Amino acid sequence: MKAEDGIKSHKDQKGKRSHLRRWLSAGLALTLAAGLAPTIGGATPAEATAAAPARFTGAPAEWDAVAADEAAGGGSLSLLKAVQRGGMLYLLAEGTAVDPGGVFLIDADGDPATGTKEPAWSDATGIDYRIVGTQVQRYADGAWTPAGTAAYANSGTIAEAAVDIGLLGLTASAPLKAAYAEPAANAFLPDAGKPMLAVEAEAAAFGPDPDIAVDGNPADWSGSEPVAVSADGLTKMYAAANGDTLSVMVSGKMGDWNDVFIDTDHSKDTGFTTNWLWPDYGFDYMMENGSLYASTGSGWGWSQLAAEGIQYAESGSGNGKVIEMSVPLGELGMAAPAPLYIGFNVGEVYAPAPAAQAAKIVPSLPRVTADGNDAEWPSIRPIATGTGNIRDLSAFVKNDKLYVLAHGYDLSGEKNLFIDADNDPETGHQGWQYASTGADYLVQNGTAYKSTGSGWSWEALGATESVVSSVYAPSGESVLETVVDMRGWEASSTVRVALGVGADYAPAASGAARYPAALSERGAQIAVDGGDGDWSDVDNKAARFGCARCATGRSCTCWRRATV
Repeated sequence: MKAEDGIKSHKDQKGKRSHLRRWLSAGLALTLAAGLAPTIGGATPAEATAAAPARFTGAPAEWDAVAADEAAGGGSLSLLKAVQRGGMLYLLAEGTAVDPGGVFLIDADGDPATGTKEPAWSDATGIDYRIVGTQVQRYADGAWTPAGTAAYANSGTIAEAAVDIGLLGLTASAPLKAAYAEPAANAFLPDAGKPMLAVEAEAAAFGPDPDIAVDGNPADWSGSEPVAVSADGLTKMYAAANGDTLSVMVSGKMGDWNDVFIDTDHSKDTGFTTNWLWPDYGFDYMMENGSLYASTGSGWGWSQLAAEGIQYAESGSGNGKVIEMSVPLGELGMAAPAPLYIGFNVGEVYAPAPAAQAAKIVPSLPRVTADGNDAEWPSIRPIATGTGNIRDLSAFVKNDKLYVLAHGYDLSGEKNLFIDADNDPETGHQGWQYASTGADYLVQNGTAYKSTGSGWSWEALGATESVVSSVYAPSGESVLETVVDMRGWEASSTVRVALGVGADYAPAASGAARYPAALSERGAQIAVDGGDGDWSDVDNKAARFGCARCATGRSCTCWRRATV
């Protein structure tokens, strides 16, 4: 169908001087130019030592020759994220000014006997690799040596890098640790003195969405894989966080008192932290035979909660016993779906096995009805912000359907949802709004069309579910919801979208932008372009919080210390 044959034509709208000096000389200075030794107050370390008094008595004047250790400032950095996807490790550092000379540091094997120690972080005892710009380097035999190249981009406020895990000495995705430093600016992520950011092995960004009836019948879980198995293989645990509920089933060998431990904030500093089973976790809640308990401290202390909406059932006996339970996320103190961690214990039966990682349960993609009510979208973050009447845009693909949500003000204008279904910007409609477009399909005012060429040429496919409503929106605002059935479309695993309402766009029209990727169960594909729009579903992060002791800025005296 041509534009003049029915579809509306789309109008073209165009501190102290030392600042961590001794830390740098011990390790992080290695991230600077090779062979340059850091100096203390303008002198080399040897000269500074020679200039110091022969005997230190502690007299005030003698401190003038002593370079103090301290961790200050670093205020330009705010956030570090990392995730493994598609055999790649992706890293992002964000702040008000991110230096292109900054360094991503990686402990790839968790072995303190390999790599080098970096004193800035409490557990950085074996840094194996670093990324400086596009260069990947490996620490071996006391020196950094070239190991390959990485994708790298820096927009001034964001630095992104991506490296094949094979270059990190890994044959398969595995847990590792990452950090970021700008030594010259005395800036670190995570904060100095804290552990490095733990990066889990590659996993789905969103979990399964089974229909569960808590009745002790395991048939509802037949299409799911266990999230944890005991060492003897006799006990298996299944779990799903779909909608606003956590559901758990355990089958096999168990006892009279069966405990499911739940870590809702992934912090070793809160909840039941003195457990030897899974020591990297602090369990905030425990479900025991249908009752919910909250941790009252680091030790074995629990308070039973008068929780509502909990369901529990059991069946079978011996090694064929089944227990099934569910709890609303709100009863776990969670305002919205988010990843949580669980473990099962009864007597000498543990799933996962002791010292292993607790089972990570990620929320499922929501079940959405196109009714203008965004209450079903709490686990989905926007993939783009908009201009004018469009505030933000969210989208995900599930079961061959594309779900789109937009918040805004006056959304009554002509609405054009551009869809790059094959993730190829060279195919389909080539629009002026973005540097890379390639819209294979279009939904205009609730009707779907297929591109028949690079220009404004489309073939009508039929109506979609689409609604604009202000019923559930704040005063003066509107919500747009669209559900597009993509069955039969030529679509890849990555689908990209952009929305136009009149002359307003999400993302903002730009000669450097590309349609952002809709989310899927494996998350969005990350493009190393110096932007953070495709990081919306990545929760694994280290943010700058200031001093962990006094909750003030890092220039406080709590951060000044002689050793790390």
